[in-house]
Amino acid sequence: MIEKQPGVEVIDEVDTEFQPPLGHDLERTRAADFLVLLAAAGAQAHDFTLKCAHVGPATEISDDQIPGEFLKFFLEGRSQGRIAVEIYPASQLGSFRDLIEQVLLTAPGERVMRPTFGSGLLALVFEPNSTALAATTQALVHGALQENLAHLIAVQGVEIVNDDGALRVDVRYTMLLDQKAHTASFVAPGSAP
Repeated sequence: MIEKQPGVEVIDEVDTEFQPPLGHDLERTRAADFLVLLAAAGAQAHDFTLKCAHVGPATEISDDQIPGEFLKFFLEGRSQGRIAVEIYPASQLGSFRDLIEQVLLTAPGERVMRPTFGSGLLALVFEPNSTALAATTQALVHGALQENLAHLIAVQGVEIVNDDGALRVDVRYTMLLDQKAHTASFVAPGSAP
């Protein structure tokens, strides 16, 4: 039961004893619950637009589109039109490269709802550039990508280039959606270009 705070309208109570059906993504359920509570807390004063993006196709039977459509239906209906939900399929708000960069540049513990998300790459920027640093970075990056993006990409390899003070990360991956191979390069912020 959610306690009603002064000045905050509770749109819907979230059942904390909810058990998702087998095969249901509990992480998505928790994220949706959080968004409902967040929207409920802030929707009193003005209108909101919630932008939901996914990498899947924009078909009605897409596993990525269906949760977005449900969230849209639920929030727009329960908020009495004060919250608008826009769905952006097929990487319209970002690409796979952007997702990889987000994992690389996020420190573990930085995200409240996903404390293990990220690679810790930025913590290594001020370390002396060496072969040992390159090997450590390779293991950190490969593990973080496997842990956080395994449902979207298959990491084929990570190469760390230690070149005149610059730390460059080259990631070879295959997109699971269409089985196409790609390579993306990133230079760690704070290192020489």
